[in-house]
Amino acid sequence: MRKLIFTLISISSLAYANPKKFICTDGYISNLRSAPDAKASLVTQLPKYTPLIVVEEQEGWTKVKSKSFEGWIFNKLLDNSYKCVLSTKSYKTHESYTSSTEHKYRETVLTGEGFKILKAEMGMTKVQDKTGNVFWLENHILWPKNNLKSLSL
Repeated sequence: MRKLIFTLISISSLAYANPKKFICTDGYISNLRSAPDAKASLVTQLPKYTPLIVVEEQEGWTKVKSKSFEGWIFNKLLDNSYKCVLSTKSYKTHESYTSSTEHKYRETVLTGEGFKILKAEMGMTKVQDKTGNVFWLENHILWPKNNLKSLSL
């Protein structure tokens, strides 16, 4: 019984001590490669503001993963100066959460679309898409959740 408790405490403390590091794609379209080489096979192409989990870094390249893929991306296509999220399903947007807005607006977002986080409030997040449109989305459709928590009031 003591071994089981010790093992569980060790595992949970390791998970807490090594939180996931997230980073965002910054290129309009970024190529994800199978190896850290520009000539390596293409895994997928990622749109701007795609949130990624950092796995490891190596000579100008970063190994990343997301919910459905893993691969290598050139470091100049990444930005850690802001937080980003991904929509987990197609959903309606909210033009204004508090008052009128001066920005361009969209009515819906698509599954898998990435966004730069501008502001997070309880239950809603103000985001910007890759073309500059600004609007609010409900948090329950956004991933990763820890990017939302770090901005909460």
